Amino acid sequence: MNMTLTEAQARNSAHSVGVPAGMPERIQVGPYIYIIQCSREAIDKRRLECHTGNIVGSTDTWNGRIALAPEQAPGMIRGVLIHELLHACADVAGWGEETLTEEQVALRLMPVLLDTLRRNKPLVAYLMEADT
Repeated sequence: MNMTLTEAQARNSAHSVGVPAGMPERIQVGPYIYIIQCSREAIDKRRLECHTGNIVGSTDTWNGRIALAPEQAPGMIRGVLIHELLHACADVAGWGEETLTEEQVALRLMPVLLDTLRRNKPLVAYLMEADT
C-alpha cells in the first residue's frame, strides 16, 4: 500500500526549524520520513559531525533530517533541497560507495525519485513555484 503525506502532515511537525513559506516541513522518501530544517544551527551541527568545510545542505538518513542553510536565495534553496533529496533517494536505493555509470545512477534513482514525487505533492508544488 502506498502511503502519502497530506499537506497538513507535511506542514505540521514540531521538529522542524523555520522553513521558507510553502516548503513542506517533512517529506517521505521510500519508507522514511525526513524532517527539513532550514537553519544555520542545523547546518553547523552537520558540518561538525561530518568534518567538512562550509556546506549549504546536508542529508542525514540515519536521523531522518535534511538541513538547509537559510541565507540562500529562494532558487538556491530549492536547488539545494533537490540535491539533498537525491542523496536521500540514493540512500533508500542502497547506493553505497561503489562507482556507477551515469545510466546505472539513473536506473537506481528513477523508481525512488518517482515514488518520492508521487508521495509528496506539497514538495512538488513548492519546487515548481516561481522565485520571488
